[in-house]
Amino acid sequence: MRLVGERGVQGGDHALMFGAFQDVTALRQTEALVDYLALHDELTDLPNRRLFLRQVAEIIPKINTENGEVLLLGWIDISRFHRHNEALGEALGDLLLTQLARRLRRLILDTEAVARTGGDEFAVIFRATDMKTALDRFESMLSHLRRPFDIAQNDTILTFTSGIALFPEHAINANQLLLLAQDAQRLAQSQARSLLVATPNTPSNSRFTETLAVERALHTALERREFFLVYQPQMDLRTGVIVGAESLLRWQHPTWGLVSPVRFIPLLESLGLISDVGQWVLEDACRQARRWEQMGLALRVGINLSPRQFLEPDLFDKIQRAVVLSGVNPAHIELEITESLAMQDPANAILLLGRLRETGLKIALDDFGIGHSSLEYLLRFPIDAIKIDRAFVTNITHVQADRVIVRAVTAIGQTMGLSVIAEGVETLRQCDFIEALGVTEIQGYLIGKPMESAQIETLIANFVRPGAETPTN
Repeated sequence: MRLVGERGVQGGDHALMFGAFQDVTALRQTEALVDYLALHDELTDLPNRRLFLRQVAEIIPKINTENGEVLLLGWIDISRFHRHNEALGEALGDLLLTQLARRLRRLILDTEAVARTGGDEFAVIFRATDMKTALDRFESMLSHLRRPFDIAQNDTILTFTSGIALFPEHAINANQLLLLAQDAQRLAQSQARSLLVATPNTPSNSRFTETLAVERALHTALERREFFLVYQPQMDLRTGVIVGAESLLRWQHPTWGLVSPVRFIPLLESLGLISDVGQWVLEDACRQARRWEQMGLALRVGINLSPRQFLEPDLFDKIQRAVVLSGVNPAHIELEITESLAMQDPANAILLLGRLRETGLKIALDDFGIGHSSLEYLLRFPIDAIKIDRAFVTNITHVQADRVIVRAVTAIGQTMGLSVIAEGVETLRQCDFIEALGVTEIQGYLIGKPMESAQIETLIANFVRPGAETPTN
């Protein structure tokens, strides 16, 4: 039980208290289920890619590189698994995958990690005293995996194509290590080889050289006005009306053209440039929201706050300055922070978000469902909306676990009186599933790709809800 409100009445020597309690048992059970399904593969019960990367990041600092110790990450792809699926049928194909997962678990120590990273792809991580020992152990592991599996009283033999990357030989962090092993596997596949160890010529390593050039260019991009904003529309499922748009940063380099945000935004953060760029985004998005107000368009404009911005002691003042200078109605600005970011320091997050919300600004918890929120804190966060990560929307029409998560998150939102926005909705079928589960708003290519402000205005002027008949004149 949780106390959600209380009043006291004083009379003479006695005091009478009134209170309201909320039973959060079901919500806590839902929270546990959401947390588990967000980090594990439903079929094999192994960690998924997201949890695996977390585990790798935790193991890396423990490697004693001064004594020559190494960490091996192996990416394992089942060769031509679709043929086994066709021959055995889907049910027995799933059984084969679960047996493979169990065998992999037996080959890995408790201090190491194994994950199902894709339909027929797995990854392992383990440490060894030196490179030769690591490679020998991986080869031995593959030998065990090639032994027959008993499927419906028949021996089924699998073959594999694998890639290996080593820390600190090839990469210095979890993401680099995983990408390098994955690229090595794909290169092995293209060369009809069963195993390939990463080298300086593996595609991922060439990216590191390119990164240096991107870093240099980023230092002058803001001054040269190479950044601009696009907006992705959001539709209210209850009315079929576009009610908001999330602002997204883009970079148009004079030589390279449009640079992917996946490449440059993490670099802005690591280089310490995100503070200045983030303030520019705040101010430009507020100005655009004000221009739309003046056109009679009461759109809610979403603005993402980065981890570094959120830790700035003067963030409240910076946001207020952007709002005041633009003259925008604060109710038309929605600040978006990720669930994991809010949970880094929940007590301070509650205070800051509360102050911002008191000024009339809207607050949305982004990428909800992929973090690890405490429900106790979540119920206390002063927020207006939760956004369901696209990872749970993409396969919602045929993956039961994703439907369970979306239904659970929506139930939490409804209990807290929040808007629930699903990201990454691309098809009418996804939309139908999402709407049936109680989601209130959607964002994704079904409504519109990220677009410039003038295109948003044209879209609104001519908008007809997808799936609805175009009205006749």
